[in-house]
Amino acid sequence: FLVGELVGHGPAATALDFGAGPTLHHALPLAAQVASIDVADLLDDNLDQIRRWQRAAPGAHDWSAFTRTVLGFEGGAVDSAAVASREALLRRRLRRLHRADADWPDPLGAAARAGYDIVLSCYCADSATADPRTCRRYLTNIASLLAPGGLLLLACLRRCAAYRVGGRRFPAAGIDERQLVDWLAEPALGLGLRRLE
Repeated sequence: FLVGELVGHGPAATALDFGAGPTLHHALPLAAQVASIDVADLLDDNLDQIRRWQRAAPGAHDWSAFTRTVLGFEGGAVDSAAVASREALLRRRLRRLHRADADWPDPLGAAARAGYDIVLSCYCADSATADPRTCRRYLTNIASLLAPGGLLLLACLRRCAAYRVGGRRFPAAGIDERQLVDWLAEPALGLGLRRLE
């Protein structure tokens, strides 16, 4: 999904991966399409994991299996040199790591409001609450970071009440694509969306 959407979008200056957690697999396709990538998450520990990977610190998570998958979807070489090249590119493209909260009207703080050409948020707003109204508020706040005419990429759990990670259970808002489209099309959101899928 991400690779396909980015291929048709063309190069962009800035991207934000909002609610990334301690992961970089969603940012890997962005690296070839943008000049810089900011990452935002609620937890400092998650951002620290990304910093460790960016510095190639001993024991940092190995994202190479995901890198190979992304390169394969893009149709390019998938050898070790291509993997190393894409990961080096992502390390260069990573610019700022923000502590952020989707519950804040300015999720990154007022100084960073609005201006990203691409805002990517996967399993964030819908996976942080069981309440659809709260999910809608989170999505509205995240979407406020998008520059006019920008590309908003969302991935959400479909009609899911909860999910598990290991032995822990987390809430989900139980939304579906129709509800998401309705919210994003609201004029009050100010996105002026041309296409919703």
